Amino acid sequence: MNVINDIRNINFSAPTAAAVGIFDGVHIAHRRVISTAAELAKSMGASCCVFTFDTKSVSTKGGTPLLTEDEKLRRLEESGAQTVVSLDFSSLRDMQPQSFVNDILLGKNALNCRAVVCGKDLRFGKNAEGDIQLLETLCTKAGVTVTALELMHSGGEVISTTRIKKLFENGECEKANSLLGEDICYTLPVTHGNEIGRKMGFPTINQTFPKGLFLPLFGVYCSKAVIGGKAYQSVSNIGVKPTIGSASPCIETHIFDFSGDLYGECVTVSLKSFLRSEQRFESRKQLFEQIAKDKLRAQEYFNSDN
Repeated sequence: MNVINDIRNINFSAPTAAAVGIFDGVHIAHRRVISTAAELAKSMGASCCVFTFDTKSVSTKGGTPLLTEDEKLRRLEESGAQTVVSLDFSSLRDMQPQSFVNDILLGKNALNCRAVVCGKDLRFGKNAEGDIQLLETLCTKAGVTVTALELMHSGGEVISTTRIKKLFENGECEKANSLLGEDICYTLPVTHGNEIGRKMGFPTINQTFPKGLFLPLFGVYCSKAVIGGKAYQSVSNIGVKPTIGSASPCIETHIFDFSGDLYGECVTVSLKSFLRSEQRFESRKQLFEQIAKDKLRAQEYFNSDN
């Protein structure tokens, strides 16, 4: 997949079908927009392009981004994107809505759109003054189709990244994952810890979260770790390890049926189900007694065909 981060490099000579939006969570509603654009592109003999913004550069109601930029791009590609234009929001902040449509979306030296797909709540241009009606008017004049999809609902509520974050904050991991369309996961380098777990019979890998990333409720989760393309059952603690102490939030994972040195490697850990909140224990002995119980509960979870 081709990724374009500079507005000066947007120059599509061949026509595209473009999915337009922030796509900050790449949840099931976002995926429907992108897959619709991919289907249109295939039927038209065009390529599927996603126009979005680098999530860190956009102020949203939900605050910190749910996904790292790399994880967002991976999910966009899996949803059908062949090219992603992901710009810093400041590069287009002051562009008038008409200019955005005519010069960026429709321009033959820009996206060269022949079809545009988005959600019905799309806003664009300076001060978010552009709406679907303006988009349809300008595109119709240029002979370009606009497919504005209705918002998706689940359980009587609109599916949104903000809603998914609230679910994670409440420990409702499985429900949040179902709205994402796949498990929340973190691909991070393994760093050196204090190796106390190894000495106590529960070796773990430690991964530090980058600053500014949304984090779910601190606590213990049933998880899976992918190493060398193989998924291993595991149990993870997210937080600051109050009994032992951590300088910043991290994810510490005990991987079942695995032994080996992973320091410096990037490992993907996905969260499956929330077990309990993070807590401080009076002694390390109490901590590791609880870890043994957590491992047993996680094994029971996986043995129940989850």
